[in-house]
Amino acid sequence: YLLAISIAAESDDPALPVLREEYHRLHNITIQNGWLVMEPWRGGHFNIAVFCIFPGGIIMIASFAVAFYLIIGTFLGIRRSKTISTAYRSFQFKILIATVVPLICVYTPYFCVMYFPFFGLPDYGISPSFSLLVSFFPGWDALAIGGLIKDYREGLLVMLGVKTIK
Repeated sequence: YLLAISIAAESDDPALPVLREEYHRLHNITIQNGWLVMEPWRGGHFNIAVFCIFPGGIIMIASFAVAFYLIIGTFLGIRRSKTISTAYRSFQFKILIATVVPLICVYTPYFCVMYFPFFGLPDYGISPSFSLLVSFFPGWDALAIGGLIKDYREGLLVMLGVKTIK
C-alpha cells in the first residue's frame, strides 16, 4: 500500500481513457477518479512504477510456496502413516481439499491480473471476473469447509434451527 501511494498518478496518462471506457462498457458505470494505472511498458520503455507490484508478488509467491510445501508434506505424511485412524486420515484429506479454494479464488486470479500484462501474456478472461472471484473467496471457503467437515456442517444446521443437539 505504501509503495502504491508513493507513486503520483498522472492525470494525463494515455491509458486512463481506455480504462474508463472499458470499465463503462463492462459494468455500465463511469468512474472518473481513483485509478492508478501501472502499465509495464509505456511508450516502448519500462515503467519504473511497476516495481510497486513486485513486493506483493514476492509475498504471494513465498506464502503460496510455504503453503504448497506444507500441503505436500502433510499429504505424504498421512499417506505413509500407519498409526492414524481412518477417520482422522479422512479429516486431514478433507482439509487438504479445502486448501484449493484460495488457490482458485485468490492466488491464480491475482497472479494473472498483476503479472500476465507485464510479460505480455493474455489473461484468458480473468481480468473481468477478478473482483468477483476474490470477493467470492470467503463464501466458497465456508461452503467447502462446511461441505467437507461434518462437525461444521452439523453446527450450522443447529444454528439455523434445522437440527437439534442430541
